[in-house]
Amino acid sequence: MNKILLRRSLATLILIFLIGCLFISIKAFFLLEKQTALPIQTKIQNELKISVRPFIFPKENLISFTIELESYEHADLAHIDVLASSMLLDDEENPTLPFSWEEKSKNQYNQKGVLFFKDIKGDSTFITLQIYELEEQTFRWELIKKKE
Repeated sequence: MNKILLRRSLATLILIFLIGCLFISIKAFFLLEKQTALPIQTKIQNELKISVRPFIFPKENLISFTIELESYEHADLAHIDVLASSMLLDDEENPTLPFSWEEKSKNQYNQKGVLFFKDIKGDSTFITLQIYELEEQTFRWELIKKKE
């Protein structure tokens, strides 16, 4: 009797897990479908290489940046607190602070993750990401407005 109950419980847990995975996959598919990816930019300064690529999700009112920091000369430079060291500016230089940093990988020499911002005002023509380490690093993109 206990083996049957255990098997049913295990089967129920597996089913719930699979349904959850399916839900997450479907949500991710629809988010990716409705995003606008802007070109990647890479800068090297103070022996720190930073690569940044923005993704704009207009329906979700969200901007995310995939960020990779890498330094083989000074490993501590690649491990800055990205959430506390970043700011997004619109074309009128109104600042927006990030609300989340999702670390994807980290080792002795690099750190990769995704930084999230609530969308800046809708009529901006440029966005500028500033990352502060030893000196300010600035990345700027022109926003492509889709014709309605």
